[in-house]
Amino acid sequence: MDSVVIFCAKYLFVLVVLLYLLALLQAGRHQRKAYVAALIIAGIVAVILDKLGGKLYYDPRPFISHHYVPLIQHVADNGFPSEHTTFSMTIAVTLAYYRRHLGWLAILVALIVGLARIDVHVHSPIDIIGGILIGVIAGTIGYYLTLYLVRRRAAR
Repeated sequence: MDSVVIFCAKYLFVLVVLLYLLALLQAGRHQRKAYVAALIIAGIVAVILDKLGGKLYYDPRPFISHHYVPLIQHVADNGFPSEHTTFSMTIAVTLAYYRRHLGWLAILVALIVGLARIDVHVHSPIDIIGGILIGVIAGTIGYYLTLYLVRRRAAR
């Protein structure tokens, strides 16, 4: 069972990327541009919020604070927010605005990634919650800012 959790904690985020790429391949040319623009904007917002969150709040990793033995190797730095969860959730939420069913599947996968990161003792629940919130905010901003830019360009 540990090997499944380790796989989910380390590598399952790739499935979110693959779901996004599948939607991108199925999209028309104009849709594809919007998908990419939204993800770039969301990614920039996510990085800014991730770095800001890490500066404003320090949460030692559970294997340091609670003396757990982690199931995967990790540096003993600030655990807040979970970058794996932030990354996965940002892509998943952005995808959900364009392709609802694929997006919800990606959100489920992102949540599994976060839970697995807790289970392998490299993050605490607050780290995962922070990553989820940042991903939701970033994905939403990416979508709506892209929508605004597309409408503005169409009005010209």
